Amino acid sequence: MSLEKRMNDLIMKYKVRPDALLDQSFMIDERMIKRIVSKACIKPGETVLEIGAGIGFLSIELVRTGGKVTSVELDERLRPILKEELKGTGIKIVCGNALEYIKGKGFDKIVSNTPYSICEPLVQRLTKTKFKEAFLSVPKRFA
Repeated sequence: MSLEKRMNDLIMKYKVRPDALLDQSFMIDERMIKRIVSKACIKPGETVLEIGAGIGFLSIELVRTGGKVTSVELDERLRPILKEELKGTGIKIVCGNALEYIKGKGFDKIVSNTPYSICEPLVQRLTKTKFKEAFLSVPKRFA
């Protein structure tokens, strides 16, 4: 089943849509997801923070690398979807503000399909966060 079809099924089942106020978009491009994961070069056992889990499609590919993944999502409406999609994967799901969550924590890798609205605050926060590498996919208008 394509990710677009799966997304549409989840949207209908849970009656949620991307929130424009949160600058949300759900990543359904399988090639882009695989490219992000490939560029992140995650090794088995590395701690990985995903910022903006959305409906979990990137999360699933991240955990397939053998990394220990924590996925943070601000939108509480997506918690039931994440619980369903990520069940049995070992991914730690955190519903909350990633900018607050990362304070005082360290990770090997940080990966994000970053909404435009948090690009600048996220980059600023990362300058004060312990991590080895970060791979952020950002909108062209930010880059």
